[in-house]
Amino acid sequence: MSDDYHRRRSESLSRLTEEIGEAINVGEQCKLDKDSFQHQLVIGCFLAVTEISDSIRILLEQDKAYDSQILLRSVLEVLVRLHAFADFEDCVNRERREFAEGTLKTLKHAKNGNPYYSQIAKMQNLEEDISELEVQIERYRNDGVAKQLNLADLSKKTGFTDEYNAIYSQLSALPHGTYAGVIRRNLVVDRAADSFYVASFHRASIEDFEIIANQTADWVIRARSVLTRFLKHSHIQQP
Repeated sequence: MSDDYHRRRSESLSRLTEEIGEAINVGEQCKLDKDSFQHQLVIGCFLAVTEISDSIRILLEQDKAYDSQILLRSVLEVLVRLHAFADFEDCVNRERREFAEGTLKTLKHAKNGNPYYSQIAKMQNLEEDISELEVQIERYRNDGVAKQLNLADLSKKTGFTDEYNAIYSQLSALPHGTYAGVIRRNLVVDRAADSFYVASFHRASIEDFEIIANQTADWVIRARSVLTRFLKHSHIQQP
């Protein structure tokens, strides 16, 4: 590897590390309003962006650029939700219903004998909890609380349409055993020989490395900005 490669690699990693450090400092100073579902969602999503981004940093340090892109997809998804929960009350209410419906499905799977939920099936008040959730969900429906928007619609609502159509769509091929994913991980094109070959554990180009590190850093900055703006208008006094 050339000196230029190592220099650019070091600079992009240093920037990412610095921005994650700033985000950690902000997160550690947050005061959580335990009575506010929105507060829990916003702070939780911010912390998730920070922690997943730090995992990307660790993977990049180990030259696992391909796998870091899989996590980059997760960062974008959580960042979109962070924006939605911070700015739109209807998204917060939809998430209440989404959480209740997801919990109900889990409890019903446990009741019906799914072995992966065997510990939940032993709950003493399982039937009672199921009944309470069914009543709660029906109340949401009667109050006009709709189902949560899918990520494409959330992206449109929060101004992330371009990121969803380009970055998210491309990265979505990576975690799955699709041909698009296989090509990007293990097939290397040799244009001079008009051929390709299979490679494993190969390093990303410095250009790809910088894109991943800098995009992650940019989204950490954006998440920090959303949280700061949200807390500024919160009734909880922040330090």
